[in-house]
Amino acid sequence: MRIGNSTVREQQGERIDGGRRAFLRGHFTPETTQAEIRPPWAAPQFLQLCTHCGDCLQQCDKSLIVLDNHGYPALDFQRGGCNFCGACANSCRSGALHYLPADSPWNSWAEIDHRCLATNGITCRSCGELCDSRAIRFQAAIGGRSRVTVELQRCSGCGSCVATCPVAAIAITTEPNR
Repeated sequence: MRIGNSTVREQQGERIDGGRRAFLRGHFTPETTQAEIRPPWAAPQFLQLCTHCGDCLQQCDKSLIVLDNHGYPALDFQRGGCNFCGACANSCRSGALHYLPADSPWNSWAEIDHRCLATNGITCRSCGELCDSRAIRFQAAIGGRSRVTVELQRCSGCGSCVATCPVAAIAITTEPNR
């Protein structure tokens, strides 16, 4: 029950676990904070070139582009995966994003950590089912567990696998474009 700006439990001195509350509401957050991933085709000097105009946010048909804590565009893969349509980069007038169809949008890939259900003996293949490039592979191992691998040559780093993971075991890792 809410009284003013606090709940009865808070007034009685009970500590409320915000993480548990967020989990029960469907808001999952990874254990570690990862570096912000900029939209595809971001220039190496993205932070210096970006004018915070918001055009790229409006052009993203998947609504993946959000503002980070400093007001710069970043991708939120909890909303889904990028289809590399180029609309965000085509809308950028400052040069922070520069779409060239022949260029790779970025050097990114999925990484799956120890929290993965399949590696812990629980049947789950949700990430592999959503991977259009079939970069995520499951190999049977002893004891009913699976060895999960990401074929880096096939992984586009689109992030489609991130939101579907029920334990937030997948993160997109990126390196600056070469």
